[in-house]
Amino acid sequence: MVQFYKTCEKIRGPRLLQDQLVRSSSSVALNLAEGSEGVTDQNRRRFYRMSMASLRESQAILDLLSSAGQADYAKRLADEVGACVFRLCQVLDKKLAQRAES
Repeated sequence: MVQFYKTCEKIRGPRLLQDQLVRSSSSVALNLAEGSEGVTDQNRRRFYRMSMASLRESQAILDLLSSAGQADYAKRLADEVGACVFRLCQVLDKKLAQRAES
């Protein structure tokens, strides 16, 4: 997550997109960190989903900035991060569904 943020931080483009990319990529890591200390599984899942939403926003910005040199590397990192966050959400969804059935 940190590497993704640091890579996004280096990408240049229109100022508005550049600033938004830095904010959204930092939100990925920050929401994961906050969610990891969640008191309940529902709270944790909420932060993990916010992290995924920020990641998707970052990916959309990277698509708009696709001509930037570091954008391809950042896209690959985003795919890796996305797979991890998706898996975290899946595990919590399954856990919460099992609890609801009990």
